[in-house]
Amino acid sequence: MQRSLFSRLILSKKFVWIFPAVLFITSHFGSEKTNIFHVFYSAPYHFLGGAAMAFLFLNFWEYHQSLYAFKKQWAIDFVMALGFVALAGVLWELYEFAKDSWLPVIPVFNPIIHHLTLPDTLSDLLFDLLGSAAAFFFYSMSALYKESPESK
Repeated sequence: MQRSLFSRLILSKKFVWIFPAVLFITSHFGSEKTNIFHVFYSAPYHFLGGAAMAFLFLNFWEYHQSLYAFKKQWAIDFVMALGFVALAGVLWELYEFAKDSWLPVIPVFNPIIHHLTLPDTLSDLLFDLLGSAAAFFFYSMSALYKESPESK
């Protein structure tokens, strides 16, 4: 059976690790060197980061279906994916806080101090969750989600 590109990406262990790594590197070395990060890059990067973390979770979910008793129950799968992405988003915000609070004296870690605010943090978390919801929506519409666990 020929799988779609989306299904192959979710099942690819390389993709689910390389995609977030590329986002991190481009975020750190590209946009952090300029002062336009929060204006143009924050929302798209958090949206893509949420999708990347959802892909990572869904890869694990697809390859380890024997670990859970509830198979292919949409609401449970959705909450689990969003929960994983929310945890990753909170950890990322803690990283940003630490970078601005404790690492400003080391220029390689923090070339520009952004002085993050609560609205910025909440919008970042919102875009993380929107990205994961979009990734999960496409996953739930894919043939991969509709396949029986035995056919993999």
